[in-house]
Amino acid sequence: MKSVEKVESHIVKWLKDYANKHNMGGFVVGVSGGI
Repeated sequence: MKSVEKVESHIVKWLKDYANKHNMGGFVVGVSGGI
């Protein structure tokens, strides 16, 4: 199983790359259930 830090850095890198590629300034994230 991957460590939390590796998963976190992968997600952050993916989001940054996606935002830069599509000239986006940020994201809107919706979270539902159990938090």
